[in-house]
Amino acid sequence: MEKALSLTSISKAWTKLQQLSGNSETFQSLVDQVAEEIKPEPPRKMQEMGTVQEDKEYTPLFSKLNWFNHPGLTGLPSDKTVFISFWRGAARNNGMWSDGAPGKTLDVVLKKYGLLDNPKVKAVVLGVIPMDQKQMQEYLSGPEGWTAYPVGIPSDHSVMELFDSLKLNSFPAAAVVRDGTLLWAGEIKRMPAWVAETALWDSFDKNRFAEEDAKRKAHQQALQAVIKKSFELRKEKKFDEYKKLIEENAERFADDGWFASTVAEVQAGKAWKEKDYQKVADIIDQVLKRFPKEDSLASYLLKILNGSDEMRGYNYQAARHALQIMKDFNTRDDGGYNAACYQVMMEMAMEKKDYAQAKKDAVNA
Repeated sequence: MEKALSLTSISKAWTKLQQLSGNSETFQSLVDQVAEEIKPEPPRKMQEMGTVQEDKEYTPLFSKLNWFNHPGLTGLPSDKTVFISFWRGAARNNGMWSDGAPGKTLDVVLKKYGLLDNPKVKAVVLGVIPMDQKQMQEYLSGPEGWTAYPVGIPSDHSVMELFDSLKLNSFPAAAVVRDGTLLWAGEIKRMPAWVAETALWDSFDKNRFAEEDAKRKAHQQALQAVIKKSFELRKEKKFDEYKKLIEENAERFADDGWFASTVAEVQAGKAWKEKDYQKVADIIDQVLKRFPKEDSLASYLLKILNGSDEMRGYNYQAARHALQIMKDFNTRDDGGYNAACYQVMMEMAMEKKDYAQAKKDAVNA
């Protein structure tokens, strides 16, 4: 309730909506209505790790860590896909500084792919910086730092060495391992969909995975070569050759969100020259429909949709679609960010005089 009432910008937008629609319902009554309908999610249980398989790679590392939420891991759970989430936290001013609660972004991504608390999936959190055990225990016991996963804190730089060996360069990051095979490692919020699909395999065939992984890498190398060539052509201002290159490879790399958006940008550019602004919006919306889990792509395309005054009269549905994707797959799990997305949608609906939709957006915000 207090959180909702502090969102004064939504309150002001709601007041404006009531003036435009001729309704007199107050923002307080709206908050009261929503508060009555809120049903808290059931509390999550601590993850059970099951049988652990000791191995030459992870056992030496794990045995050196101080473990919380678990008596002590000596290896990864067997016959499971294990997500290793790297976490950065440190003591600061008698409190804790971190880039989010341990495993928080991982939770959001696993939920996004329907893997959260799935019996085929397990997760561990590895801190990369040594920390005081008492302070860490207090942090994990509180609501801000609670996580369902075992948390391993190093006393040296061993986890950071693992982080570096995986060629990770940003947080929040993760590595995904199955039966001792590294499936993928990278920035967790950019985890590709095939990782989630592989995690749900009933059995893991290393040869099958190796073949598919080789194909993916070859495909990615070919894509990078085309991207590099496209940058060179743009730098040399050979725009006709650039457009031809993009369109020739449109079907070949149609499964890549970035390339698909580049194709859309080229096609939308043609429609823009013809002043067919509705076609511009439709082209972009088609990309959003094909990649409904790409929040960073939605954010990029939203900027294009709102890049000019001419587009504002035609981008309503596509822009709402982009904002909904950004809200649904908000990897920060930030309530204020979600509310801001809905507020923008609310104000767009008010511009269209779609007051019923604006009210729905306000309730969601």
